[in-house]
Amino acid sequence: MINSDILVKFGAAVKVSRTQLGLSQQELATRAGLQRSYVSDVERGARNISLLTTQRLARALNSSVPALCSKLGGQAGTIAAKSGGPRQRVA
Repeated sequence: MINSDILVKFGAAVKVSRTQLGLSQQELATRAGLQRSYVSDVERGARNISLLTTQRLARALNSSVPALCSKLGGQAGTIAAKSGGPRQRVA
């Protein structure tokens, strides 16, 4: 079962970050390589997005996944912020 509360909170965090940068949904979608309607669905909490899409949105917002997730509040934001983001693989 999908916890829709976290999807709505994440969507709100994306929207706040986007508007703070003065970006339209179309501009954000273009930067992230997504469709505008997809970004709209994310902001409404209607999409269960992948971690890779989360990373694409964070980068397009000049942010990181942990920083974006820290805007969620509660336990989900705290865990993401403490994780320090993805670890780099050493070749």
